[in-house]
Amino acid sequence: PLLDFLSETMGAKQVSLWLADEDDRALRMVGSIGPLVQEGMRVSTDDNPLVHLLETADEPLAVAQLKANPKTIAAVTRNALWIEHTGAVLLAPLKVGRRVLGVITVGMHRTGVPYRTDDTDLLKAVTAHASTQILNARLSKELAVSQEIEAFHAFSPFMVHDLKNFTGTLSLLVQNAEHHTENPDLQLKTPKTHSRTAANH
Repeated sequence: PLLDFLSETMGAKQVSLWLADEDDRALRMVGSIGPLVQEGMRVSTDDNPLVHLLETADEPLAVAQLKANPKTIAAVTRNALWIEHTGAVLLAPLKVGRRVLGVITVGMHRTGVPYRTDDTDLLKAVTAHASTQILNARLSKELAVSQEIEAFHAFSPFMVHDLKNFTGTLSLLVQNAEHHTENPDLQLKTPKTHSRTAANH
């Protein structure tokens, strides 16, 4: 819905959404409209000058302006293949503070006309709202994982205690069986004891 809205409202031929994978230290595409982006493409966030620009950007970045500025052209050169595949003319950071959660790329207008100030203002407002939603979703996921880990740690001492009792009982049974191999009563009782021990654990 977000990409559809931007594509229809701004008249963009191509729009894509990339989110930061902090484990993989990369931006990965989670959705796109328009020409297909190369499958499996990723943008490394390790020492990437473009990511540094996104961290400090207060507005969507115009790729043409980045190319024209000697101070920022390296960011375009480093990510030239990605920019080409996404057809990006605007890069809108998804971030909270300086934490980059992702980026939305916007391709050229269907008519070829440049985007106006109201287009970039809309994009800025949409990405600000989307960033909050993405951060909330991630925090909720992290909280759920944290609660699962806490529950496991709370349960694990009881599980370990039961396992120690279980293995201790079986060890005694094995020792008794080895020392009383000629006792038919014990040989008959041992399987039943095994069964009861397993059933109780």
